[in-house]
Amino acid sequence: MNEIITRFFSFSPHCKPEVLGRILHEVENLCNTFHFYSRDATWGVTQQEKLCIYGGLPIIIKKSNSDHTPLTPDSREQAPPHRYVLPLQIWLTHLYPIEPPLVFLLSAEQGCRIASNHKYVDATGRCHTPELAA
Repeated sequence: MNEIITRFFSFSPHCKPEVLGRILHEVENLCNTFHFYSRDATWGVTQQEKLCIYGGLPIIIKKSNSDHTPLTPDSREQAPPHRYVLPLQIWLTHLYPIEPPLVFLLSAEQGCRIASNHKYVDATGRCHTPELAA
């Protein structure tokens, strides 16, 4: 994995050794923590080379009491949380970290779709957050 990242950022004029070291460390931590993978790939019509970090992000959502029935200690124990794996792709350009990453929430599963009114994810799966835009 380090060879792919080093080769990818070797074309970047701003990527000094200390910046490359930090990028390697951060990507390695991300991949090891969440069992993500990385690859270099071309992007879209322009065929720009980008680094793709991809994998499934595990999340747990506690069951809500949507029917407003009283919850007893016993009923809380019987309602297990819902577990999901969000399929993510994080795309980095040669200008990372100056240019923020592109983050996409993707799914090939039938019946799994993105809510049309989601605050941070558009219909294509692209994530828009103030933290990434800053």
